[in-house]
Amino acid sequence: MATAPDVTQSQPTEHEPESISASSEGGAFFAQAEDAFRQGEYRDAIRLAHHAAIESPRNPKAAELGSMAMFASGDYRGAATQARAALAFGPPADWKTVLDYYGGAETAYTSQLRSLEKYVRDNPSAPEGHFLLAYQYLMTGYDQAAMKQFDEVEKIAPDDKFTSELVQKLASQPSDSETLPPPQAAAGGAEQPQQTPQSVAGRGAPSY
Repeated sequence: MATAPDVTQSQPTEHEPESISASSEGGAFFAQAEDAFRQGEYRDAIRLAHHAAIESPRNPKAAELGSMAMFASGDYRGAATQARAALAFGPPADWKTVLDYYGGAETAYTSQLRSLEKYVRDNPSAPEGHFLLAYQYLMTGYDQAAMKQFDEVEKIAPDDKFTSELVQKLASQPSDSETLPPPQAAAGGAEQPQQTPQSVAGRGAPSY
């Protein structure tokens, strides 16, 4: 399966995130990646998001969509790496954005989320599963459930400075919007929501 580039070694605190202009080559690739994703063509979406990231290497949206396509196709390790890249440059998407990626097909997203939750239950020592599940919970607004998953990452990988800094940033932010769908119990626990799709900045971290 094609993978998007690992840009997690960049220094987001020293550069402003780029935007993907619709008229730029990166914007064209990103728009095509969105269309492929909505059609369920996840391999094509990954490839096109890869090209968008090459054209706009500091734009979090390319990594975000690449992560979502890998998540949807079951490549949780790659999806976690790209989630880190996206979070290094900006805040997580909100539920409206996630739902838009799916063309409003909430059922498809929920099914994929349940598959990830099962993966985490079946592989409790895999840090990428916990990190990716935390990322999904952040985007759907379940910050308490997300923090529990980040806690699991810190237990499994205590030298993971990126996650430690991310947790500190999130803990200092207020919570806001209510979103769907609710998480199911996964390793490390999942609770009912308080929400925090907040600004996150941190230094790059090794990929999983």
